[in-house]
Amino acid sequence: MDYSSVKINNYKELVKLPWFELRGDGRLTLKQDSGVPPILDVHTHFGWSYFGGRVVPYDTLHQDEAQQYYDYSSNPVNLDKDEHPLKSEADGITVDIALIIARCPPKARTQTAANMLEEMDRFNTVASVVLPIEIPLRSRHAFQTVSTCKKHERLIAFAGVHPWTRWKKLRLDWQISQGVLGLKYHPEFQFCPPDTRGALDLFAMCRDAGLVIQAHSGATGTEPGWMQKLSHPDRYRKAVEQFPDLKIILAHTAIIHYKAAVAMAREYENVFVDTSGQGVPVLREIFDEVPRHKILYGSDWSFFPLGVPIARSMAALDGYPEDFKQDYFYRNACRLLGLDAAAFANGRVVKA
Repeated sequence: MDYSSVKINNYKELVKLPWFELRGDGRLTLKQDSGVPPILDVHTHFGWSYFGGRVVPYDTLHQDEAQQYYDYSSNPVNLDKDEHPLKSEADGITVDIALIIARCPPKARTQTAANMLEEMDRFNTVASVVLPIEIPLRSRHAFQTVSTCKKHERLIAFAGVHPWTRWKKLRLDWQISQGVLGLKYHPEFQFCPPDTRGALDLFAMCRDAGLVIQAHSGATGTEPGWMQKLSHPDRYRKAVEQFPDLKIILAHTAIIHYKAAVAMAREYENVFVDTSGQGVPVLREIFDEVPRHKILYGSDWSFFPLGVPIARSMAALDGYPEDFKQDYFYRNACRLLGLDAAAFANGRVVKA
């Protein structure tokens, strides 16, 4: 069926699709017989925690649902193409970044572990990888992310280390001691492209520790031109070739630069992609062109509510075999992260 022809005027109208329904409290959820496999989401974030802004403890359940940066509550859901950030959303993110200097932005206060887990329960998400982003100046995002995830077996922490810090190894080693399985790298937010010395030194440490790199790649096209150049997939070629044993996930399949990301995943054995932020036509191109075991499901939660990437994924998977869906939603990520896929299918997160 061509689900893209279904007009969805807001988030709750995802009930027009066969996988969703509204609970008694009005919150969107998957149907029990939705056919959506167990999910291992490789791309989520807690609310930002930087500078002088205090953060509500991540275990706090906010009285309302988590507020995502991309607002679908009153905006249409386009299954074919992501139209976010809208100008109002981009302006709001800019304001939030400014607020971080003095206090925790209101939306970030809702992007807690407790709210994430509540939403995961509604969308058959057994576990999520939580990605801190360390900026050059004062940051608590990695410490709070790692410390919080350690309390919840369903939340899998990656490390966050800024490549400019002289204490890279010390900070990475502490996070490894807390059980992280990988490192989040973000050239745009960290203002450091991946082919520079600081980044390559950090990648070498991750290679030696057996960590996976979750690397932001590509751009939406709304960023300043100089910023878009920091995260183009080609900037990762040096690291990919220098460290062939280091597994690197090109997050978002590079958004508008997805063809370059697809080409790299086909060319290099150690390059994987996650699909967060992509619409149905691009998802199908990824499914058809990238080696099957390298395609990972990601939501980019705290920017997207979970129902949107699931809807796009299920619409794109129409006609694909059930085995392919199982690989995409959890088995590929389990293999990459060293988790027991059979146990995961039964709701348990344990090492293989």
